[in-house]
Amino acid sequence: MRNLIDAENGESFVSHLPNALKQLATVKQYMTKAIDKYLKNKLTDLEKESLSELKNRTEKAGTSSELLDIIEEGLLITDRLK
Repeated sequence: MRNLIDAENGESFVSHLPNALKQLATVKQYMTKAIDKYLKNKLTDLEKESLSELKNRTEKAGTSSELLDIIEEGLLITDRLK
Protein backbone atom coordinates (compact mmCIF):
# COMPACT_ATOMS: atom_id res chain seq x y z
CA MET A 1 0.00 0.00 0.00
CA ARG A 2 2.84 2.36 0.87
CA ASN A 3 4.46 1.78 -2.53
CA LEU A 4 1.13 2.44 -4.25
CA ILE A 5 0.65 5.71 -2.38
CA ASP A 6 4.20 6.80 -3.24
CA ALA A 7 3.73 5.87 -6.90
CA GLU A 8 0.46 7.84 -7.06
CA ASN A 9 2.23 10.86 -5.59
CA GLY A 10 5.20 10.51 -7.95
CA GLU A 11 7.53 9.77 -5.06
CA SER A 12 8.62 6.28 -6.10
CA PHE A 13 12.39 6.25 -5.96
CA VAL A 14 12.73 2.55 -6.66
CA SER A 15 12.83 1.76 -10.35
CA HIS A 16 12.10 -1.97 -10.05
CA LEU A 17 8.58 -1.42 -8.67
CA PRO A 18 5.67 -1.60 -11.11
CA ASN A 19 3.75 1.51 -12.07
CA ALA A 20 0.84 2.76 -9.99
CA LEU A 21 -1.83 0.94 -12.03
CA LYS A 22 -0.14 -2.42 -11.59
CA GLN A 23 0.38 -1.78 -7.89
CA LEU A 24 -3.28 -0.78 -7.54
CA ALA A 25 -4.35 -4.03 -9.21
CA THR A 26 -2.11 -6.05 -6.88
CA VAL A 27 -3.39 -4.34 -3.72
CA LYS A 28 -6.99 -4.78 -4.86
CA GLN A 29 -6.31 -8.48 -5.47
CA TYR A 30 -4.89 -8.90 -1.95
CA MET A 31 -7.84 -7.08 -0.42
CA THR A 32 -10.36 -9.16 -2.37
CA LYS A 33 -8.70 -12.36 -1.16
CA ALA A 34 -8.77 -11.12 2.43
CA ILE A 35 -12.46 -10.26 2.21
CA ASP A 36 -13.17 -13.70 0.71
CA LYS A 37 -11.44 -15.31 3.71
CA TYR A 38 -13.57 -13.33 6.13
CA LEU A 39 -16.72 -14.25 4.21
CA LYS A 40 -15.98 -17.92 5.02
CA ASN A 41 -16.29 -17.18 8.76
CA LYS A 42 -19.50 -17.40 10.70
CA LEU A 43 -20.88 -13.93 10.13
CA THR A 44 -24.22 -12.31 10.67
CA ASP A 45 -26.27 -11.52 7.57
CA LEU A 46 -25.49 -7.83 8.01
CA GLU A 47 -21.74 -8.52 8.22
CA LYS A 48 -21.87 -10.71 5.09
CA GLU A 49 -23.80 -8.07 3.20
CA SER A 50 -21.44 -5.31 4.33
CA LEU A 51 -18.33 -7.28 3.39
CA SER A 52 -19.80 -8.18 0.00
CA GLU A 53 -20.43 -4.49 -0.62
CA LEU A 54 -16.83 -3.70 0.38
CA LYS A 55 -15.62 -6.37 -2.04
CA ASN A 56 -17.56 -4.73 -4.88
CA ARG A 57 -16.20 -1.32 -3.92
CA THR A 58 -12.67 -2.75 -3.82
CA GLU A 59 -13.00 -4.05 -7.36
CA LYS A 60 -14.20 -0.63 -8.57
CA ALA A 61 -11.71 1.48 -6.56
CA GLY A 62 -9.35 3.65 -8.54
CA THR A 63 -7.06 5.16 -5.89
CA SER A 64 -5.25 4.24 -2.72
CA SER A 65 -7.41 6.65 -0.71
CA GLU A 66 -10.54 4.75 -1.74
CA LEU A 67 -8.87 1.51 -0.69
CA LEU A 68 -7.85 2.96 2.66
CA ASP A 69 -11.47 3.96 3.33
CA ILE A 70 -12.56 0.42 2.48
CA ILE A 71 -9.92 -1.03 4.82
CA GLU A 72 -11.11 1.16 7.70
CA GLU A 73 -14.73 0.11 7.15
CA GLY A 74 -13.68 -3.53 6.92
CA LEU A 75 -11.85 -3.31 10.21
CA LEU A 76 -14.98 -1.95 11.87
CA ILE A 77 -17.12 -4.74 10.43
CA THR A 78 -14.72 -7.52 11.42
CA ASP A 79 -13.71 -6.10 14.81
CA ARG A 80 -15.61 -8.74 16.80
CA LEU A 81 -13.71 -11.54 15.01
CA LYS A 82 -10.32 -10.61 16.49
